[in-house]
Amino acid sequence: MTGAQHDPGYCLFVAQRMLELLPQLRVEVDCIRAGGDIECVHRMRVASRRLRAVLPLFEGCGRRREVARWRREVRAITRALGDARDADVQLAFLASWASGLPGVGTGGGIPSAAPLLSGTRLGASAGTDSPPDQAPAVPTGRLAGFRAWLRRRRLALARDPAPVPTPGSAPGRLDENVPAPQGIECLLLRLEQRRAALQPAVLEALDRLEASGTLEEMAVGLRTLEIRARREGASPRSGPVYAAAHLNGALRCDELRVYAPALPDPARAPEHHAMRIAAKRLRYTVEIFAPLFDDGLRQELKALKRLQDALGELHDCDVWIEQLPRFLEEERERVVAYFGNEGFLRFIEPGIRRFHADRVEERSRLHAAALEIWKELEADRFAERLEERLARARDEAGQPTEKLRRIAEGTETARIALFSDVHGNLPALDAVARDAAARGAQAFINAGDTVGWGGDPGGVVRRLVALGSVDVLGEWDRRVVRASRKQAGASPKEAARIAASMNPAGLAHLASLPGERRFTLRGTRFLVVHRLSSAEGGEITDDVVAGLATSSGADVLITGHTHRPFVRSAGSFLLVNPGSVGEAGPGEGGATMAEYALLQVSPLDISLLRVPYDDPGASPRIEATGNGG
Repeated sequence: MTGAQHDPGYCLFVAQRMLELLPQLRVEVDCIRAGGDIECVHRMRVASRRLRAVLPLFEGCGRRREVARWRREVRAITRALGDARDADVQLAFLASWASGLPGVGTGGGIPSAAPLLSGTRLGASAGTDSPPDQAPAVPTGRLAGFRAWLRRRRLALARDPAPVPTPGSAPGRLDENVPAPQGIECLLLRLEQRRAALQPAVLEALDRLEASGTLEEMAVGLRTLEIRARREGASPRSGPVYAAAHLNGALRCDELRVYAPALPDPARAPEHHAMRIAAKRLRYTVEIFAPLFDDGLRQELKALKRLQDALGELHDCDVWIEQLPRFLEEERERVVAYFGNEGFLRFIEPGIRRFHADRVEERSRLHAAALEIWKELEADRFAERLEERLARARDEAGQPTEKLRRIAEGTETARIALFSDVHGNLPALDAVARDAAARGAQAFINAGDTVGWGGDPGGVVRRLVALGSVDVLGEWDRRVVRASRKQAGASPKEAARIAASMNPAGLAHLASLPGERRFTLRGTRFLVVHRLSSAEGGEITDDVVAGLATSSGADVLITGHTHRPFVRSAGSFLLVNPGSVGEAGPGEGGATMAEYALLQVSPLDISLLRVPYDDPGASPRIEATGNGG
């Protein structure tokens, strides 16, 4: 995900979302240690996943190394819980599926499945309680019964080593008197053994998490940030928050659509799994930003849960279909090692084959159901409508941005950084942002050509979203958007290269930009456009400035495109070009420079500024591309 940097309101919002999730992690630790409820693992795993989804958003708000360490610790607990939860789900499903089969728990001397987390230790009596910090054991009854049954069959099987088919092959020679549940009981036993073996790793991960103090450290750091942001008067509903909601939501919507063409083909299971993950990521993203909306995006979340559940059930079938032949092969190796031949497998194979066939049949039904759900969402333009809603909220919050609104409502002297023609040059933009912040800039206005020849157009878009800047569409921005849509007018070819290097969310942000913006600050009317058609191809004469003073309907007109900084006036009217951030001419000694302007409000004043920055590749690029928009 992409976050914002240095905006107190944004950081306050993310901190609050993380603080809501931390208690959900803590409360499940003791429950997992007690080992009495498998849902504890599920709840903690989900909470850790949600925290992992929001943590990347916090990167611009906390110390980088600290946030990186938090992410590592949370990722470790998610992974440790993941295998255990998957085993729990398989055990619960298989026990439920087999409960209706005749002979389960009674046939062949194999007892019924006992709960995995019963507290009975392997080799202990049924009434012995396991210490809560030890791994849950495989029920003694099942293992003892299974071994007794093996002993009874061993001599007969040694004399009659019948060949055994694998799932999906010809039936071969099978003993019709052996009930199918024998194989299911064997599979349950192996799953229970695997789950018991996983529990020490789960407890070890919990020990590491508690010993690291990460959760406590996160809570203290987030509370401190929350207090500081509130003292600064920050709002968790600031413009950058809504901009980040749209940026990340658009990215996740596009990720979901990438895999949709594969869904009609039942054979493309890997893409179906990837689509499930994409649906889950989109759902978590929507959950993060849902508090920004009065209805909590309930309908959108309901639709996503329905899709995710359908794709999840489909994936569960795929896992069984893949695992069962492998399980049978592993049992074959065990049988041969124990008996010296494969004959015993005919007592296990029928149940496994029956379950495998059931999963294959069920997958066909689940695939049709998932496809139908997706078709309904497509017909309803679900992803497009979600993006449109997020974009509307972003635009409403950004007209003007929260920072400009504060300036408009204030009375003290305020400063705004004006810039243009970044052209994808992130080091130059960072230098301008730092210098402007040091000079007291409270807001940022960008007059277009955000992308261009620079090497990181996507990074520039994310940085502008982070700054909460008021942007307009420039010539290069328009070309790149057209190239991404394969429309006419996208030349030169460089536009296609830039479009290919950007993610869908960044392109969506560019496409959403207007050609001009108007707003009023303390009685002064502002107009922001990228280029002046009235001055096209010629010098900006006094007559041109005077004409703009009467025709623009603005007191201050901010423009770019020419890469030539200037401030011109006609009476009280001001025409400002802050120059180019990304392609300014070199400074003394050939130093790479970035240009911008600092606007002071109350009283009105404008300063043109140049700042150096470190980017060895910038000067050759500027010389090669020229100094024009």
